[in-house]
Amino acid sequence: MANSGVALPMSRDALEALSSMRSGGFINLVQLAINVEKETIELANASSSAIRDFTKVMADDSPRFSFFVFKHIYDGVEEAPLAFIYTCPPNSTIKEKILYASCRAGIVTTAENECGLKINKKLEAAYPHELGEVQLLDEFHPTPEIKHIFQRPKRPGR
Repeated sequence: MANSGVALPMSRDALEALSSMRSGGFINLVQLAINVEKETIELANASSSAIRDFTKVMADDSPRFSFFVFKHIYDGVEEAPLAFIYTCPPNSTIKEKILYASCRAGIVTTAENECGLKINKKLEAAYPHELGEVQLLDEFHPTPEIKHIFQRPKRPGR
């Protein structure tokens, strides 16, 4: 059995928002936050956001767990993979950093098992603005690395 980290209770609103992403409807960005006092996971925001705007919607002053459906066209094929994005600004409190880091695996497990989501990529960043369309495209469709084969030099005098 895989380690699921600390499993804090998740609010009904958060579970419903995550479940609604499975149907491929209106919501393509769900943000979850931990209520440190109650030690529960709550819905911070659920919205429909374009790729160029989604980092502006995400909080940059406190940690967040975000689920984003990255709708795009690659090689003429429309794709909509789901990205799990964990952001934790360096100025977060130590308690927040510890709580968020220890709950990350539990949130992923809940989203996949209870809400029926299939997470295609798990990403981390200090601030939301570190992620954009270019970074997401690079994560989902990395540029193949060209390997150069070493050519042994010819012996001198031949």
